Amino acid sequence: MSRSPHFRARRAVAGLAAVLVSALTPIVASGGPAGAAGALYSSHPLAGTYGTPPETTRDPDHPQRQLCYKSPCTAKNATYAEEVRTMALDGNRLFLGGFFHGLVDGSRQPVPGTAFLAVLDATTGRLPADQTFARNAAPDGTVESMVVSPAENRLYVGGRFSHIGGGAADRVAALDLQTGRLDPTFHSPGFDDDVRSIALAGGRLFVGGQFLRAGATKFPGVTALNAATGSVVAGWTPPTNYGGSYIHIAPTHTESTQGVVYAIAVVGNLLMVGGDFQHFGWTAAQDKNGLRYGGLIALNTSDGKLASWHPWNQRPVIGMAASPDGTKLYTAEGGSGGWVGAFTPGGTENQIWFGRVDGDVMSVTATGGRVYAGGHFDAEVPNHNDPCLKTIPTHCTKTGSHHRHLVAFNSSTGKADPGWTAQADTPEGPTYLLAGPKALYVGGNFTNILDRSKLDGGTGIPHPGFAMFPG
Repeated sequence: MSRSPHFRARRAVAGLAAVLVSALTPIVASGGPAGAAGALYSSHPLAGTYGTPPETTRDPDHPQRQLCYKSPCTAKNATYAEEVRTMALDGNRLFLGGFFHGLVDGSRQPVPGTAFLAVLDATTGRLPADQTFARNAAPDGTVESMVVSPAENRLYVGGRFSHIGGGAADRVAALDLQTGRLDPTFHSPGFDDDVRSIALAGGRLFVGGQFLRAGATKFPGVTALNAATGSVVAGWTPPTNYGGSYIHIAPTHTESTQGVVYAIAVVGNLLMVGGDFQHFGWTAAQDKNGLRYGGLIALNTSDGKLASWHPWNQRPVIGMAASPDGTKLYTAEGGSGGWVGAFTPGGTENQIWFGRVDGDVMSVTATGGRVYAGGHFDAEVPNHNDPCLKTIPTHCTKTGSHHRHLVAFNSSTGKADPGWTAQADTPEGPTYLLAGPKALYVGGNFTNILDRSKLDGGTGIPHPGFAMFPG
């Protein structure tokens, strides 16, 4: 069901649904490691994994969220688990980042020293014996995005922190991959607002977010840093953001006037940039109401300019992932009912297929056979013209297939895969998915996972904030 839509910035939207209803007719920074290429995952989550505690403290990204269903707000009546927002794999280590003040073990007992950034065993979903990295990293604010660079022995981290790894770092940092300490040779230029997504390619660290300035240089929410030193790449100049946002009411100036970059990914020589912007690189006259290129643009990784390939899009893009072979781009999109879009960068401008659900899609990840999606929906809708998608709020459980917050699509045809039936609870559900060679990792603010919809007799299994589905 599509409630008041929430995007990567977790803000309520007004006016977007009506616009979209009337308009409807390789190196990879997100997605899965190459080892996940042929993986097909179980619908049953692995038991005994660690997770996150109940959310009883206000998350700055969710200022209007109802934390508890009654007062006073306690762990027993909390609506959500604290939120896992990003993940990254390094061998058998799984890094978790997000808004959480610590983890809980399989018995739901607190695990100290794991606030905002934690490390789990990628096979068991439990804490490894060596917690040196997490203890030393200890960020003082949320972690929104991570990229592993084994060649440089670094974990690059982006978010809203100002101190991490034992030193000062303004929203972007490079941590020693073994110790968790701040790498002293990398210096963040400093950002004037939150970093939402980072991507690594060709010796450059690309950064996307809500910021308008990196160091002394103005940037419209996306920039390129030298991966070795953290300095801004000279001459890398993104196009002008001419304003317009799919979010019409928001508590931040940037979000309501020109939109925010929520997701970036590198595919070949293209930097794919997604967000709730409408006229990034295109004036309102060139793209009225953002119904052609709104929410998704392609930039040259070399100079930051608009690429010659222009993906046709008309919705806010919240997340994205590339196929394991780097030839396809999959997008997680919001609006009046959500979309999962499939593109061939450099090929046709139109989506080669798209899947429909009845709420915002927050994240996608891909293997060779499936595209997995998570978000704020209750049903997958095979009929893309189903009248249920044109109502506000959308509610398609009567005519669509039951997929509460999780669904898988065939990566070739775009048809929903009936063989994967995992579900999640809470009003919002998963925020980030990562396909790995051993498991599909799912993070968010859910409290339970079901192997099939509750409407079809499924029952919840406790998995607060994190779950993994083995191959």
